[in-house]
Amino acid sequence: MEALNQTAMGTFLSYALDPEALNIIEKVFKNEEKTKMGNYVQLAVACHNQGVIFELMGNFEEAIKRSLKALEYYEKIDSKFFMPQTYATLVVNYTKLGDIFHAEEYLDKLMIINMDDPFFAFYVCLAKAVYFAGKKLWEKSAKYFDELNANPAIQLMYGGSKKRAQSNLAWALEKQGKIEESKKIWEDINKVDEEYAEKVKHASVHLGLMAPINVTAGQTFEARFDIVNVSRANCSISKIEQLVSSELDVVAIPSKCIRDEGVIKLKDENLGPFKVTTITVSLRASKAGTFTLNPKITYEDDLGQTKESLIEAITVTAKPEKPKYKVLPGRIPTGNTELDSLLLGGIPEKYAVVLTGSPSDERELIVKNFLKAATENEITFYITTEATGLEDLLENPNFYLFLCNPKPKVELPDLSNVFKLKGKADITNLGIALTKAIRSIDQSVTQKRICIEVLSDVLVKQGTNTTREWISGLITDLGAKGFTMLAVMYPKMHTLDQSEAILALFDGEITITQSEDPLDCKKTILVKKLRNQDYIKNLICLR
Repeated sequence: MEALNQTAMGTFLSYALDPEALNIIEKVFKNEEKTKMGNYVQLAVACHNQGVIFELMGNFEEAIKRSLKALEYYEKIDSKFFMPQTYATLVVNYTKLGDIFHAEEYLDKLMIINMDDPFFAFYVCLAKAVYFAGKKLWEKSAKYFDELNANPAIQLMYGGSKKRAQSNLAWALEKQGKIEESKKIWEDINKVDEEYAEKVKHASVHLGLMAPINVTAGQTFEARFDIVNVSRANCSISKIEQLVSSELDVVAIPSKCIRDEGVIKLKDENLGPFKVTTITVSLRASKAGTFTLNPKITYEDDLGQTKESLIEAITVTAKPEKPKYKVLPGRIPTGNTELDSLLLGGIPEKYAVVLTGSPSDERELIVKNFLKAATENEITFYITTEATGLEDLLENPNFYLFLCNPKPKVELPDLSNVFKLKGKADITNLGIALTKAIRSIDQSVTQKRICIEVLSDVLVKQGTNTTREWISGLITDLGAKGFTMLAVMYPKMHTLDQSEAILALFDGEITITQSEDPLDCKKTILVKKLRNQDYIKNLICLR
């Protein structure tokens, strides 16, 4: 509804396409009849807009009728922001019909309102200028017409404010008997209308964009694109580019669209004369930051020429999502909502925590989210045996992969941040690779994280004593260098004594368990220990 009102007044009326603007506004009422949304604000605005257009067309009775209907809608809502405009329209049109009594009634209501706004001042001046002309108080009328023409609001669009001021001045001059002056103004108005009529002879596509300028990271918001053919000719929409910033995730697009590598195409490319098509895209900012919406539309006009339509970019600021749980200082988020809620914000900085449980989608997801939760400037080390699904992470120069598998499922190219090792338990060469990587990183970066997925493989191959010595040394050395550690272990691969000997070395233990009760959650997560730190001891269902 809002899009229809804005298109009618901001596009069609600005091109002096009064009947076409009325047709667009009529769709507001059809939309309400169909959806029963009760959007009284937009219904009131639509009625007011109709009143303005009928005034410009010289149908003062219908202008009054539509304006009074707008007031009925205003009574149903708290917001009275648009009421001054409607009061002014009633003053103007009652005056032009010679009904000074009712004109005075609505002028009094208008003057009760006090708003510091150039548009409000415009409507006050318009109402007073016409009202005093109706009472033949020419000097007062001229004073307000002068103020009207000096108001900055009048420059915003010809089809609305400026034409309205000019046509009412011509009416007032004619009423004074200044026929030649009035005639000259009407000639100027008609000349501009003719120029606009020439402009809409061939296809001309305008693009409108509405989106919130402030959003919350991680939450979905909508951006609306209105594609308007402001002409009497057909055109064909080729493509819409730069619809969204690369930093924004496209959550959903309308079924009438096809998305192909960042370009959106309409299934029905034809856009008829004075037609509007709206595309509402659901977007999400994966992280906090500032993003730009700067769409460009390419179309073919009725002469077969390829043209582009641009619009002023909108800058969207995504603020960090407010935590849904208590967050303690010095915690490193794991990127998993359920786990971070138990850890009161994440793993304590420089702590070494082990995640235990059988291999599962849930365990894999916790690991992947831990890696992705790192900020752009944070150093991340990942020691694993497979490298599937890491393409985006490997593009980050601060992400280092230690691939402990001579024959992984996915072969990786030789990259400066990838270390390929000969075996799952090749701890000697792994130590050399870790030392080399640590020497290459920016030492000014204070926040670092590491995920170790080969702990059980090393324990099986190297035995308890060697593994204890190896992991104990890593915990001490990496902790001193600012690393927060998440290791992964499958205790059922080992004897109870072996598992306990390794688990005892860690500052914390998190376990994923599977319920045997079909009515319970399939998987739950529990923080079993977190040395000398606060945490929540409850089980949480993993969904």
